[in-house]
Amino acid sequence: MQKQRASQYKKIFLTVSWIFLVVVFAALIVYLSVHVVDLLDSDMSSEMVLAKELARSGKLFTDAWHYSTEIRVINTQLFYGVFFLFLNDWQLVRILGTVLLYLALLGSYYFFCKKLRIELFFPGTAAIMLLPLSSPYFYIFLYGAYYIPRISMMFLLLGVLISAGKESTSKFSRLLNYFLVSAIPLVLGLEGP
Repeated sequence: MQKQRASQYKKIFLTVSWIFLVVVFAALIVYLSVHVVDLLDSDMSSEMVLAKELARSGKLFTDAWHYSTEIRVINTQLFYGVFFLFLNDWQLVRILGTVLLYLALLGSYYFFCKKLRIELFFPGTAAIMLLPLSSPYFYIFLYGAYYIPRISMMFLLLGVLISAGKESTSKFSRLLNYFLVSAIPLVLGLEGP
């Protein structure tokens, strides 16, 4: 009886958590769609221009762009650039690219939670991560989508580190984990000043 009741509470908890995540995610996308023009600044615009240039040239890097404070390697321009390959509507590209960034963030965070064996708490904590907890957090992280690729890669790196520490994995898995533990920081380090 106790196990059955605990199982029911777990199902209710999971259902409410997933509904919470879906509502927060949808509200964020609706807000972004309605205000895509109102909140755009020069930094966000330059990310879009770089994405368009890279999509036009078919390159990951360009010598036709003067990078400001950071060299852009794994950053938002890759996500926006995907949509510039077949769309010319800058606002739609911005919205779809940001949705793709959110999905990458959630996917990497789920991977991290799964490696910690706390996936039960993924939907609720992911929803909290997507809430506008402060004005700077909302503007920089959620609306501007800055740092999402780096944070996503950090969740992946932490998940891989957890996997690498387990002795029960196969030799191939251990080698793959060691490779990823080396490759992810290298890629992140390519975005230096």
